[in-house]
Amino acid sequence: MNDNPLSVDQVMAILNCSRSYVYKLLRNGHLEYCDATGPMKVTAKSVLSYMGKRYPFLLKNCYSALHYHVSKAA
Repeated sequence: MNDNPLSVDQVMAILNCSRSYVYKLLRNGHLEYCDATGPMKVTAKSVLSYMGKRYPFLLKNCYSALHYHVSKAA
C-alpha cells in the first residue's frame, strides 16, 4: 500500500461522510492519524481497516479494488 497519508477531505470522499464524522472517528480511535506537522492526515491502512470492520463483505469480495482506490487517493 502507498504510505502517503490521506487528507480529511479525501477520507470524507472515500467514506461518503461529513468532516465532523471523520474527526469523531479519529477521536474515538477508529481511524489513525499520522504524526506530522500541519494539517491532520489519516493513514490509508486505518481507512481500509475501518471499512473492513464496518462492511466485512466489501473487503471479502472486493479488497483489491478498494485497496487500489484508497491507494490512488493518497
